[in-house]
Amino acid sequence: MIPDPWSLDVTPDGKQLWVGTTGEFLYEVDIASLQVIARVPLPRPLKGGPPFEAQWARAIVTTANGSF
Repeated sequence: MIPDPWSLDVTPDGKQLWVGTTGEFLYEVDIASLQVIARVPLPRPLKGGPPFEAQWARAIVTTANGSF
């Protein structure tokens, strides 16, 4: 289960799904098994700055080589 999902994108090869959340992680899901295969932490915000979660996790887009 992925907590607080917000956005998603499928890799160009159609094998993985990246899920952005409003929490602390991005999740990589194997489409065939629907299992989470990676949990990637978001960068920590600078002191006094806005949280990265609000800026980064809302728009997940994969590139041609499968990175995001």
